[in-house]
Amino acid sequence: MLQENNFFRCSILPIVEVEQWGYRSDTGYGGRTVTFPIAFIKQCFNGHVTTKRSGDSSNGNNYVDKLTTTNMWTVCDGGGGYWFAIGV
Repeated sequence: MLQENNFFRCSILPIVEVEQWGYRSDTGYGGRTVTFPIAFIKQCFNGHVTTKRSGDSSNGNNYVDKLTTTNMWTVCDGGGGYWFAIGV
């Protein structure tokens, strides 16, 4: 069973792809740093965040910025949300 904050490694020599995911638990609109469960060895290629909603909304202001090997900046428009990152 997959855990709430976790990672997966897929090794196809000579590349080792790493996928990481989790849940950003907070309330209200705003930016937060997400720290990855493990550091990427070389680079984080892509990050994604989605707000967890209790109903419909037209806000739609979720984004990721400042990707590093150890964390990324996330903005959720309605509080907590799910995040995903991929890299090597």
